[in-house]
Amino acid sequence: MTIAALLSVLRSKAGLVGLLMVGVMVAAWWHGRTQYRAGYQAHETEMAVAAAQAEKERQHDDTRLRNLSDHDLCVEYLGARGMPVVGCDRLRGLQAQ
Repeated sequence: MTIAALLSVLRSKAGLVGLLMVGVMVAAWWHGRTQYRAGYQAHETEMAVAAAQAEKERQHDDTRLRNLSDHDLCVEYLGARGMPVVGCDRLRGLQAQ
């Protein structure tokens, strides 16, 4: 198709309507694409913030657990699981030795 033929089609009403429809479809596609990217980036940001927060909590818990005595660690572990902590009493003086 030559340029002259293309221009004659565009001058007709059908050609103009077709051109407008293509323009609307391209604009809708572009809008959807940008909205998808914005949503994806927001989701990735939320995931990164949550991961950083979880890592900070793990580091805090790790520091707290390292500072516990053997007896306190035993009580913490067994008590959280609803088990009797009577067996932990024999660990009371272990760190002093």
